[in-house]
Amino acid sequence: MSSAILHDLNAAPAHDRLRRLIEAPEDQWFDRKSARIAPKDLARALTAFANAEGGTVAIGIRDGGYDGELLTADKENALRQAGIDFAVPPVRTLVHRLPLDEERSILRIDIPPSEHVHETVSGEVYLRVGDESKKLSYSQRRELDYDRGSAQFEYEPAVDATIEDLDGDELTEYRESIGATSDDLTALRARSLVRRDGTLTQASVLLLGRHPQDWLPQAHVRVTRFSDDTAGTGRRQTVESGMDTRLEGPIARIVDEAAALIESWIPHRRALDTNGRFTDQSLVPKDAWLEGLVNAVVHRSYSMAGDHIRVNIFPSRVEIESPGRFPGAYPRFVDTGVFTLRALA
Repeated sequence: MSSAILHDLNAAPAHDRLRRLIEAPEDQWFDRKSARIAPKDLARALTAFANAEGGTVAIGIRDGGYDGELLTADKENALRQAGIDFAVPPVRTLVHRLPLDEERSILRIDIPPSEHVHETVSGEVYLRVGDESKKLSYSQRRELDYDRGSAQFEYEPAVDATIEDLDGDELTEYRESIGATSDDLTALRARSLVRRDGTLTQASVLLLGRHPQDWLPQAHVRVTRFSDDTAGTGRRQTVESGMDTRLEGPIARIVDEAAALIESWIPHRRALDTNGRFTDQSLVPKDAWLEGLVNAVVHRSYSMAGDHIRVNIFPSRVEIESPGRFPGAYPRFVDTGVFTLRALA
């Protein structure tokens, strides 16, 4: 619960707590509910907070007023059990009565973030996004599963892929890097690149496949250079002629080829170097854009179809767009993560 007005709620004078609860804006970490709420409906909010970053639900406030008198012993007991009775797996909660004055009180439920993906007993999955408990689609649910580690897309089978579909040079380099002296199949098993039934995984195709895009069409990088700081559309489009390239192949090769292309296309300027000489220097330091490129390729959500990584080179900046998210970005899944690198002053 991040709202400052709620931060010291327990320590606030009892007569001031109701005002704070009513005035506090509902957000990513806080929600208000009427005491009339059914335990099954409360489970939506509990699972949404548990699936996100945790939060607090205050029960006993309705339409800017107090209705905690409806919290009978039986009703309170049912609400306390909502995270167990109506969530799969059960949601951990910390529940206690918060006095407002000598006669009135509300029920405060604190929900810590969970390591699991929780759903309601009806099979619906919710995620707290802003001030809403958002119902997730099937594909969004899968992304949440992958993000939590309860499922791993990279370990799913690459349908109909065989050893013959792997690139010989990439496979040889892989064997040398792990010091493998056994056959190819055993070497692949050493890093979980093949399943127990002998089928290749999505990861093995991404890393070592001759053309991974046969299985994952979205697994490519597009590098584009623009003549203006605005991309434009139609007749005003500013893409430079011959400077819009799609790179395919195993991801290590994509990184190498994209890095070489960016280095040759990125604008340079004449400036003093560390030795006091005027030299051509990159608009954006190579260490910066290379790290952004590698992070985009390594950490993108390859389970998300229909989009690809983009590197857009403008006169004053470089933008790297990655389907999914960059490491540490919130929310746990987003349509696209954008990483912007601006020119040195």
